[in-house]
Amino acid sequence: NNFVDGFLGALNNPPPQPQPSQPPLPSATGGGASPPVQPKTGQAPQHRPQFPLPGQLFSDPTRCAGCGMPFGLSYVTAMERKWHPQCFTCGHCGGSLAEGASLQFVIRDGLPYHSGCHRQCFHPRCYVCKDLIPETGRGKIEYQIQPFWQHKYCPRHTSDGTPKCCACQQMQPKDEEFATLSDGRSICLGCVSSIVVDTKDCQPLYDEVLAFFRSMGMPHPVRAPMILVDRNTLNEYSGREGKDTGNGPATHVQGLCLATVYSSVPSIVRNPGSLLGVSSISMPITNKRCNVSAVLVLYGLPRLLTGCILAHELMHAWLRMKNVTGLNLKVEEGLCQLLAYVWLDRQHGKLSRDALQQRQASYFSYQIRTDVSDVYGNGFREAYEAFEMRGLTAVINDVLSRGRFA
Repeated sequence: NNFVDGFLGALNNPPPQPQPSQPPLPSATGGGASPPVQPKTGQAPQHRPQFPLPGQLFSDPTRCAGCGMPFGLSYVTAMERKWHPQCFTCGHCGGSLAEGASLQFVIRDGLPYHSGCHRQCFHPRCYVCKDLIPETGRGKIEYQIQPFWQHKYCPRHTSDGTPKCCACQQMQPKDEEFATLSDGRSICLGCVSSIVVDTKDCQPLYDEVLAFFRSMGMPHPVRAPMILVDRNTLNEYSGREGKDTGNGPATHVQGLCLATVYSSVPSIVRNPGSLLGVSSISMPITNKRCNVSAVLVLYGLPRLLTGCILAHELMHAWLRMKNVTGLNLKVEEGLCQLLAYVWLDRQHGKLSRDALQQRQASYFSYQIRTDVSDVYGNGFREAYEAFEMRGLTAVINDVLSRGRFA
């Protein structure tokens, strides 16, 4: 994938960034000229109109509110003031609003605009197609919004085949490239920058998450094999384990703790010389000293999401190695989500110089916090409340002895 290889090369060797030029400041004796309007972020007109800001209008009612000079043969009355026709200007393009037989303008934050300029500046644009989001027949603007990323987009993009990143759930804008994995999943280039596609390459991350459990006082007595698998393999073994892969958060549907003994599992390995090309080989499982035969994780996800899934599944594994079975599903999944959340929280300090991964960690944590399902969402919130009140050790002891959080 030459495009993705080039993208990753650019990440490692970013070009020097040009320094923004500073516009000249207006003269302090400029005959009543006002500073240029500073538009709101994300809604900014590129022009710098000379219409005075609210509070900077000239107060003498017998003179022009814009320039403070006496009137000649004509003036217009607007916004409860009098103006020279050339002084009553659009807050975006700077053109006169007094042209034509009648005054027609829209006021926003104390500034007047041509109706077309107001639409251009403040009407929401679709994050995907970059067009102005169309109005309905009643003049209303309807759009979808991704709550965390705050991307607004036309409702049609939810069903028109627009690719969505399989990790961070951002939709693909028309002016950006997404990578495509061998199983058809799409992934944005931000997530590609730390993608994990090979079982061998994932072992250091697996060791890191195991070390996290040791630091939390929950060492795993046996290092269960960890294998990256494709979607079909994950679904197959989830079915064998009696788990539903159709619902639940990413940490559920993209990972699995095998509690049944298997002799081998198809493992994903990267093809030589390729970034995203992969093959499947049979990975023998020889460790049968515990009732956790392997931890499976979906390949092709960014490092932070992969680690989050590992933390979730290793909590399942730790319970199985403690011979804990039959827990209420909401209690067990809530506890696993808690460990995934705490692991993500610890990553923030380690990623202080990586704004992209900081943002990814925040998003994956947000997914856990805001999950609306009873088992995973409410289960996590109950576990987290107990964790905040009494600490992890007390929560674990309550689950082991009572099968609940309190």
